[in-house]
Amino acid sequence: MLEWVPIVTRYIVVKDSKGKIIEARYTLTIADHEDTIDADDLGSAESWKRWPGAVGVHDKPMREVLAIIVQDQAQRRAQTVAAPYWSGDNLVMPGPDLLERGYGEKFSVAEEVAELLRIAERNPKLALIMGFSYGAPYVEPLDRQPFWVHSSGVSSKGKTTGLLAAASLHGRPGKRGINRPWNASGNGVTLFLGKLAIMPAFLDELHMAGFTPPQLKRTVHTTCDGSDRFTSSRKRKLSESPAWYGVLFSTGNYSVTGVCPHAEIAVRVVEIPTPITLTPEDAKRAKKLAIENYGWWTPVPREAMRLALAHAEDLIGIPEDGGTAGRVVENLALGVAGAYFLGGKELADAALSAARELLAVQVEELREEGVKPSERLLEEIRQAVVSRPNKFPTAGRYSDWVRDHHANHGLAIEGFADGDRVQILTRSMARIATDAGLDNYRIALRELRDGGLLKVGSEKGERLRKKIGLAGQKFDVYEVVLSSESEKTTGNTGNTGNHEGISAGHSGAETVPGLWPVPGPTGNREPEPGNHTAASAEATPQVADAPSPVPGSRFPVPGSRSGKLDVPAPCAAGDGLSSWHRDGIPLHANCDPPAVVPVQEEIPPADPPRSTRAQRAEPRADRGEQLARFARAIEQSGRFPGAAERDVSAALTVFSASLDGLAWGPSAGTTGQWLFEKLEAQYGNVPVLGTPPNQPDLGEGLVTRFDFVDQAADVGAAEWVASWDVNGQFLGPLGGLELGTGEPEHVDGGMFLARYDRKALKLPGYARLTEDLDVWPGCTVPGGQWVPNPVAEYLLMRYGAVEFAERWVWPEHRRWLALWGSRVTAARTALMARDDLPSRMALVALKQMYAKFLGGWLNSGPSKNNYNRTNTLRPDWMHATHAQARMNAFRALGKTDPQPFCVSTDTAYFLLPAGADVTALDVGLQVSGQVGKWKRAELAHAGETGTIKRNNRTRESTIAAEVSKGRASGVVALVHDLHARREERAGVR
Repeated sequence: MLEWVPIVTRYIVVKDSKGKIIEARYTLTIADHEDTIDADDLGSAESWKRWPGAVGVHDKPMREVLAIIVQDQAQRRAQTVAAPYWSGDNLVMPGPDLLERGYGEKFSVAEEVAELLRIAERNPKLALIMGFSYGAPYVEPLDRQPFWVHSSGVSSKGKTTGLLAAASLHGRPGKRGINRPWNASGNGVTLFLGKLAIMPAFLDELHMAGFTPPQLKRTVHTTCDGSDRFTSSRKRKLSESPAWYGVLFSTGNYSVTGVCPHAEIAVRVVEIPTPITLTPEDAKRAKKLAIENYGWWTPVPREAMRLALAHAEDLIGIPEDGGTAGRVVENLALGVAGAYFLGGKELADAALSAARELLAVQVEELREEGVKPSERLLEEIRQAVVSRPNKFPTAGRYSDWVRDHHANHGLAIEGFADGDRVQILTRSMARIATDAGLDNYRIALRELRDGGLLKVGSEKGERLRKKIGLAGQKFDVYEVVLSSESEKTTGNTGNTGNHEGISAGHSGAETVPGLWPVPGPTGNREPEPGNHTAASAEATPQVADAPSPVPGSRFPVPGSRSGKLDVPAPCAAGDGLSSWHRDGIPLHANCDPPAVVPVQEEIPPADPPRSTRAQRAEPRADRGEQLARFARAIEQSGRFPGAAERDVSAALTVFSASLDGLAWGPSAGTTGQWLFEKLEAQYGNVPVLGTPPNQPDLGEGLVTRFDFVDQAADVGAAEWVASWDVNGQFLGPLGGLELGTGEPEHVDGGMFLARYDRKALKLPGYARLTEDLDVWPGCTVPGGQWVPNPVAEYLLMRYGAVEFAERWVWPEHRRWLALWGSRVTAARTALMARDDLPSRMALVALKQMYAKFLGGWLNSGPSKNNYNRTNTLRPDWMHATHAQARMNAFRALGKTDPQPFCVSTDTAYFLLPAGADVTALDVGLQVSGQVGKWKRAELAHAGETGTIKRNNRTRESTIAAEVSKGRASGVVALVHDLHARREERAGVR
């Protein structure tokens, strides 16, 4: 019996925020067998059975004796805290067996970690994410609020790569390591975070959690406010769960700030849209390096991090209005400061550029969404009136309707609009408030009342609604004034003093040379941050540079031995400075602060910019010129007749912010060219193109259009004609499309077999057919004609064997427009997620830009008025893009049922029989908002007579007549007219 006495070898505790023990566990050794038991399980016989040879544990008195023995020993042992915590400048980590899976594991090769940091330097968003990961453990000791870093966007754009790279600092990443899926409830997440204490969490694929918007909002609030919960037992005993103070890294296809567009979410979530990495090569390599090298995080003194954070906030620049945007800057600063300690000035500069870009977008979104509930509600009311004008008739129009129809049925309204005044039916206000993201709109109504923008129903203002009489009826309404007198006087331009730059001291996304390194822990900072000049630099003591641990290397740790990353040894007693430094700031907390030396009287000149190519990316016009050009583009679209100047101005700001400050050029095509040059200047992976090469001699002619009409189609047997459009047709192929560079080569033709020769046609170039071949029944390419290689490849797969008379190919090639396309696609996705008027205008302008650039600018050479005199005068690029987009469409159409009877550019037309459910049309196309996918477009009656307008002439026709003549353009024009007529009859227009 005495051999079965438990010996306590470790007393493990979990404490709350006040240091009180809320959980306890004991590691026990009994008869040479060691295991751990919870304090709550000491009275359970089943728990004791884990030790072999359990004696008498079925008897309650024996279990009580065992519990007393264990508790008595535990009180005389030192406590082992089960979660990481800070003790002064030292981060105390428990044993690996007490940490969550993967945390604290180490295996790193210095050279490969250095390569990962170099990749991050040329991918600013990745640099910022890794900086956040480095700074995450400092959230609690520096008394900052926890927050999320959420990477959002389409798949295969670097989200998981960024998550793995960030996780690799703290332990083993991957699915069986630190990274976890978002397959959890809200309460489960908070309990998991409580076990991490101050360490960052890494959760992938947010959609797996299945949160509704209210649940997502609650989860953000709970996790960012400490993640601790108060619970009550059956005996009404209050208990508190462990708290968490860190950074939660998340990924997902949808945007958190898009689902919850509220100021309180914006200060808790740093949203980083894709692409995270700018090239597939960098993404693949970074992912491999992160998985193979992990656990290399080493701390710096808390005071050093505090100074770095303050310095980073100065560099980013707090906006003039401060407030919510100021808290966003505080979050971003952690990523910039962390990047500095992680990889030095180069990595910090990259993170800084990404932080400024994110801040510019966030500030603009906050201004548009409105920070106060009243601002958000007022803007949503404006959008409701603009987007649903038939739901807000004037009082006179409504009275006329009732008089003419002797009833009010058939006119579903939400209120009455007359100029700046809108009377909203009380039953409709809930919907509008929900669209604005307001759970309780009465708070917003009271704010509007106090600001004089809500006309109340009583003199004292107790009653927010009022009753009106109209057309013999009584209505309960909220009467809202859409603009105040001051807005009418000033034109409601808002704060336009600083849209281009974030702060007076730092404009745009350029780095400010000479401001890093951060002053040492004992350095003095300027009393008025944000306006760094040469004079202020003189007044700031600088830290003496220390020798690099590895000559010529920027990696901030010593070299490797035995293939693993070495941890620097602590300072020797009396050494005064650490043996290893990061630009003058010691790595270890047990080292003295670095020496501070006075600044020389002569300040050396700032470092020159890395590349003079950036000069070509400067805007070519001031704000006034851009606005005039942008307004013309909006007017020419015909989508926003009579648009107010302030809305157009706001749309230009949104457009510019969505593309990293891009200016609007003299035309949409020029703007696309400016974006290409901007990316060329910013990133080394978009090399400068030389003189455009000579184009191949296609003397026999080139076929690039593949419109057709099936003249055998039985229109008489159909009731409906329906069309589907491709979203962003030309953007879709850019990510994987190889485009030529250098001079093309002429090669012989011959017989090609799909099984063996398909790869040869993936090179950029052209092929000339020897015989007539059908791309689609009714769409024939004559023999002797040239086709771009994407068409040649499609024909090869269609027929299995094709003979080509001759070919032109570019042996040198790369994906020249991949980065351009990814930036435009990301901007398109972000703008489509928002429904405010400026964003809709900006989206129209963006579509004009990419359609003009890809649809004509690349080919606007001498035969096209010679508009394009730049290095993107590449007709071959345009031909390849168009051909690949259209062949992708034909591949998708080959799987539909029924088959289309007409295709024109990016639209396919289908004949549907009588009785087809027009509310749920489905022909087998993948309907999605993503580029390259499809959307339902127009619906018309097949047998009606319509009007075709062309060249200032009109003629009557039918679908059957246009099909019999083989006129695709006639079918397009007629379906458009018949669709408009059907909508007008239905009261949609």
